Amino acid sequence: MPHHIIFLEGLPGSGKTVYSRRLSEDLTVNRPIKQYEEGALNPIDSGYLSVMSHAEYQTMLTRFSHMANDIENVSMQLGDVIITAFTKVKRPRFDDPFYEVFSSHQLINKADFKTFKRIYFALWQQFAQQHDKKTLYLYGGAFLQNHYEVLWLKYGLTQTQMRQYFKELITHIKPLNPLVVYIKQRNIQKTIKRVAEKRKASQTGAFKDWFDMVIESLASMPLTKSKGYEHQDGAYRFYEDEQAFECSLLPTLPVKNIQLTLDEDYDEPYRSLLTYVNQHTTLNN
Repeated sequence: MPHHIIFLEGLPGSGKTVYSRRLSEDLTVNRPIKQYEEGALNPIDSGYLSVMSHAEYQTMLTRFSHMANDIENVSMQLGDVIITAFTKVKRPRFDDPFYEVFSSHQLINKADFKTFKRIYFALWQQFAQQHDKKTLYLYGGAFLQNHYEVLWLKYGLTQTQMRQYFKELITHIKPLNPLVVYIKQRNIQKTIKRVAEKRKASQTGAFKDWFDMVIESLASMPLTKSKGYEHQDGAYRFYEDEQAFECSLLPTLPVKNIQLTLDEDYDEPYRSLLTYVNQHTTLNN
């Protein structure tokens, strides 16, 4: 059975987005391809997305009426809530509070674990029921990365509990024969430093640097201090622990997974991945 969905997973800067874009361009399969990147509105991920009731959402459209059309273009309904990919809306002024207000409505800022799990599992169940069977879906970071930090540092799940959570989650779309591709970094600190340099704010003072926001995000989690992930060195340890956990998790999942270890050469591992995906995602006539 061909794969109908592919998850590109790995730490920030590992190449998830690059590989996903290249696959969407290079694949020669006989089917449509849909590629989703982090922060974009998509059917199965609420990372970097706000979650609001209809009343809350209407209040936001009124408050930010000058941006209402743009907000509606990146919003969708899921059951009794409205989900918005707010990072895809361009605010008109640097001091506009739009991002800060919508960020406060992210699922991780509002929900207890039971609610978080219910909404995420509902997303995946809905996708399994409504996906186009002829389409190949490519997702960057939607399976592991956007869950790990919250489960580990906010809700305080043990590693055993997290393993069970991920197994239950992937089971919802097992009929699609998922493929999980993990891009592993041999030198994590070097990778994060390179990404931090690349993602520095283009206008000093207007936006914060990416790594500063990572450190702030970790600091906002209730269990960061007790687990030793504070400040810059703590952030490096967090990513080292995340990669170790995720690489140990993959062989235990009931789906096909591929682990690629990268140094400086991104092309050779990509070519082998492209060959495999072309062979295992083509639909039978």
